Amino acid sequence: MNYNKLTNFQIAELVKSELFQQGLSLRQCCEAFNAEYAEEIQAGFPRLDKDFVQRIKKNNFEINSERVSKLCDFLKIDVPKHQIQEESKLKKEFLQIEAAVQSNPLIEKQVRGLLKNIADIANASTLQGS
Repeated sequence: MNYNKLTNFQIAELVKSELFQQGLSLRQCCEAFNAEYAEEIQAGFPRLDKDFVQRIKKNNFEINSERVSKLCDFLKIDVPKHQIQEESKLKKEFLQIEAAVQSNPLIEKQVRGLLKNIADIANASTLQGS
């Protein structure tokens, strides 16, 4: 797999998979991570908490976060530290969708479901092309 082209969704799936394969609950993962990086945490690096790991599992995170990178290292997921994401080719469309959801919160659940389905299709086709 070309790790230079990993999407947030793919990283989220890899984190979920590694947690499952290693038999780690969110709490166990955080405790082990915080123990391994105790010196850095004492020096000011943020502790890992269950909410943060859950956001990663749900694909709600920024790829350029040092905590994401360290979590991937901790779980033995090979992701470049400074992965470059291309600017969205659909930026205009995403902004329009976001504006529509903000003006009509009742459609948020439907839009979220549609976008997840689109992401699943895109991810499946990306993985098949690897």
